[in-house]
Amino acid sequence: MRIRFLLTAVSLMILTACNNLQETEETIGQMPVAVNVWGTINTNGLTTRVTNDTWETGDAIGISGKSGNVEYTNRQYDFFKGSSFIPAGEVIYYINRETVEFSAYHPFSEMGGELAVNVSNQNESKSFDYLYATAEGSEAAPLLDFKFRHKMCKVVLHFLPGSGFAEDADFSNGIIRLADLHPTGTFNTITGSAGISTEEAGGLEFTAGTTIVPDGNTYSFILLPETVSGGVSLSFIQEDGTVYEGASLTGKESADLALTPGKVYEYNVTVNRERLTISSSSIHGWDETPGDKDVNINI
Repeated sequence: MRIRFLLTAVSLMILTACNNLQETEETIGQMPVAVNVWGTINTNGLTTRVTNDTWETGDAIGISGKSGNVEYTNRQYDFFKGSSFIPAGEVIYYINRETVEFSAYHPFSEMGGELAVNVSNQNESKSFDYLYATAEGSEAAPLLDFKFRHKMCKVVLHFLPGSGFAEDADFSNGIIRLADLHPTGTFNTITGSAGISTEEAGGLEFTAGTTIVPDGNTYSFILLPETVSGGVSLSFIQEDGTVYEGASLTGKESADLALTPGKVYEYNVTVNRERLTISSSSIHGWDETPGDKDVNINI
């Protein structure tokens, strides 16, 4: 009889333990799971940012999205190491088992939403070289793998000596004028869209050492997406005050210049003391190989 009672007690203990374990597993499955965040910049081995193509200490991204009935807006995640990011404050969770999509952008702004952009000072271009990505995740697969792409445009001018100039001519101390471009616009951190302001285009002027730092005779610009009918008139003012002008930056097969998000527009600008000639340009993605890029400025 005692043995029967003992076996009955052990069976009840095992049954109770199994029930408790099942309840625990179900409870754990219903608990919110924190997102795991990775971020990579779409480079394909090419330089994608004015400074470099990798994350740096102090870099941060803003993440927005909704899981269950909880909405997260502009939550800051800081670069940790490699491709990983960690929360700077409130953690983002998966509330249920549904697969959800989140968006992210860089560089981070505490304001979020519709941000004002001014490209007049290229020395501050790191603050407006916007990257954007979306990624899906769930409680079962918590990794958000953001593959960032550029939402601004990049124009690169390589100044080359032509007739009347020595082979080692220095064009690194000049002033660059790009007519008919808009200096201001907006970037939306939720949708990832960038665009110009509706105000009249006043053009852009950059002074070497003040509002732009060239790499030798190469000048690089991060600009807002826009289309300029008839192309963009280019002027170069040398250190001695001599003005070289008359060329227009255009598309490869169009007289217009359509600056498209994520595209790089490269031109070889040959400074001559002869007539003006213009040939093809190179338009490619940040992650593509450039082609021909020739433009001649002559006086």
